[in-house]
Amino acid sequence: MKNKKSQKIIDERKQIIANVQFENVIKNNKAKIGRKFEAFVESIDKNKAYCRTEFQAPEIDGITIVNLKNKKINPGQFIKTTVSNFKNYDLIGRLEN
Repeated sequence: MKNKKSQKIIDERKQIIANVQFENVIKNNKAKIGRKFEAFVESIDKNKAYCRTEFQAPEIDGITIVNLKNKKINPGQFIKTTVSNFKNYDLIGRLEN
């Protein structure tokens, strides 16, 4: 390809884009704290449900992790959760009744 940029420039530009994208994720996740969502339970490990809300696409977006408080929940169920925090790309939620 004519006028192709060096690998160093390509890598620097990719990092700039990744940083801007991550800043947007953090901003969006902060805005979700305190909001209630319905979430689809994909899996359960110990006392945590790993879920997806309507805006979390598999293999693209983060997940929502919900502490089940010893409630009996099964994969495939929908639950209501309130976002209480986040960690990088993932939301942390609490189970609602």
